Amino acid sequence: MTPILITLADEDREDEYTVSSDVRFTSVRAVGLILTKRGNIIEADKSFGSQVRTVVMNDGSPYETLHSYISMAVAPFFKSYLQETSHASESTSDKLAPSVEKKLAELEMGLLHLQQNTDIPEISLTIHPLVAQTVSMCAEENRRPRVADFGDKVSVSQANFI
Repeated sequence: MTPILITLADEDREDEYTVSSDVRFTSVRAVGLILTKRGNIIEADKSFGSQVRTVVMNDGSPYETLHSYISMAVAPFFKSYLQETSHASESTSDKLAPSVEKKLAELEMGLLHLQQNTDIPEISLTIHPLVAQTVSMCAEENRRPRVADFGDKVSVSQANFI
């Protein structure tokens, strides 16, 4: 079953759609719609909606999108299914279910950690020349700068300096 990825990119063009047979990341500003079919072919006598599954990959961080799907849809659905079917039978698959549930929890945690560890751009602040000069002067005198060292620049009338 080959998935189909339809991507809408809004970077510098109004509406640019890309259709692809492989699922891939293109841009944090693109929205993707993934269509997968349940069987080998689309049957004419069945509704299209009953044969196709859709997943929307929203713009933004892929870690956030994947974490959202796992924590709010996949894991709860899986747990609910286990609770509903656990009393029905004791098969081999029931013995594997706790392992799969644990792996889903690990995946959820891993995606959350990746989401929190995304690079934060370093901020560059420009220091006013008078502040740099005053701090240097105080450093030469082996003391910490004080408000009084700035003289009349920090008075109420010079509030735009601050």
